[in-house]
Amino acid sequence: MVDAVKATGREKLIIAGLEAHDMAVRRMIQAGVVPMTWVAFAWETQLLNTPAPTTGARAQQRQEKR
Repeated sequence: MVDAVKATGREKLIIAGLEAHDMAVRRMIQAGVVPMTWVAFAWETQLLNTPAPTTGARAQQRQEKR
């Protein structure tokens, strides 16, 4: 499994499931997995894929912070 994941060349891999045995989750965490809920995943995906504003008040606020 590890070789197959490494062969994808991706830095992040999303694996979804309905339920997992507690021991399986502990093993994944020990291996470096960062578990999150679907709500957190949806929120993070939205934030990462939302372009920064380039016009308007929000863009001006961003420029002032720099």
